[in-house]
Amino acid sequence: MSIRDLPLKIKAINNGLFFALTGEVEQTRDVMHEITLCQRALEIVEQQALANHATRVSAVWLKIGAFSCVEPASVSFCFELVCRGTIAEGCQLHIEEQLAECWCPTCQKYVQLLSQHVRRCPDCGSDRLRIVADDGFQIQRIEVIEE
Repeated sequence: MSIRDLPLKIKAINNGLFFALTGEVEQTRDVMHEITLCQRALEIVEQQALANHATRVSAVWLKIGAFSCVEPASVSFCFELVCRGTIAEGCQLHIEEQLAECWCPTCQKYVQLLSQHVRRCPDCGSDRLRIVADDGFQIQRIEVIEE
């Protein structure tokens, strides 16, 4: 059994996805449905598994940013659906919800938020927060069973 870290970036561009070897996965402002994200993520997982002579994918780790507009519960449901009949069928899906890092110009410090629905500084209550980092939708690693 081996664990592979995937240095891949999925970026939403208009009606499709752009893949780059950069180590992160981010989503732009374009609306992406969880089913489409899961389909594209599965394509990457399958490609990496086959490239490493895997017979089965046993686990996948995803990171979803707080402001990514991607619902973790929907991802779980959709990922299970798209994996049916593939080498990833029945794999364990691990989802980490990533906090968004924001800069508060009022109190002059960085704060972290978990929800896009609450965009106020937890320290001073300012609504002038600037999002600095939100990891979007990231494939962290996969676990495969090799031949």
